[in-house]
Amino acid sequence: MPMKSKGSFAGQLRHRVTLQQKQRVLNAKGVAESTWETVAKIWANVETLSEDETVQARAMYGSATHRILIRYRKGVTNQWRIQWEDEGATRTLSIRGAVDRENLKKWIWIIADEETTREA
Repeated sequence: MPMKSKGSFAGQLRHRVTLQQKQRVLNAKGVAESTWETVAKIWANVETLSEDETVQARAMYGSATHRILIRYRKGVTNQWRIQWEDEGATRTLSIRGAVDRENLKKWIWIIADEETTREA
């Protein structure tokens, strides 16, 4: 069910997610490496995009599988990601876009793409 565009969404925030941002750190050998740092654990509404929504989102963001609603939070960018526990599995969603659609600093709509891991 698509989210409404106006009003309060607090009752829809039923998924516990972790917001993370990439950090550059030096390893023991002094070489810079990327690592993910937890920014916050928050409540969100995570939805899988329908086929039509996926086509539309791909036109804007290149690739997308999910729409996430969170309370307004300054600084969320496409350099961040979301980790989400879903039926016992940790799923990782790369943020493709984050928008305060109503410019009220109450809610952020995020379009994200699920990361997949490949076994060697």
